[in-house]
Amino acid sequence: MKHVKRFIIVLTLLIVVIGGGIYGAKRLYPMNYSEFVEKYCDEYGVSTDLAYAVIKCESGFNPDAVSDVGAIGLMQLTPETFEWIQGKMKVEVENTEALYDPETNIRAGIYLLSINLADFETTEYALSAYHAGRGVTEKWVTDGIEAEDIPYSDTKSYIKRVVTTQKIYDLLYN
Repeated sequence: MKHVKRFIIVLTLLIVVIGGGIYGAKRLYPMNYSEFVEKYCDEYGVSTDLAYAVIKCESGFNPDAVSDVGAIGLMQLTPETFEWIQGKMKVEVENTEALYDPETNIRAGIYLLSINLADFETTEYALSAYHAGRGVTEKWVTDGIEAEDIPYSDTKSYIKRVVTTQKIYDLLYN
């Protein structure tokens, strides 16, 4: 009987520790703005895990984030990229301030991911295009440069970070 009580106590503690670990991990890897992420991932055929990973790595879920190069919002889009995306989407062009709106930013960012995923053969190249630009990524693909050999160290690091974060989202939520 004493062993059964000890087993139950140990099992309970193990469940609390594991549960707390998952809860803590989910706090570090949130699914904020899920109504927009799920809506536009469904609409544009992008994995929600990938979209959350990009948002986490780009802005840490801060809709007011602005980078050193002027990228704005949750998915860190530059005004030029935003204008290009709106033209591709055939929607009324909104000004740069719209990039601070979570729904607008997520919609445009996921749409860009969908274009990159359709145009490039791997998720890594699609992320390269998202980070370094489509033109330079097209050149790398044409020149036969493998994703792991991309010459921009910051882009290589970005790809690894997003892919790892995507795997974490998959493990935590799927």
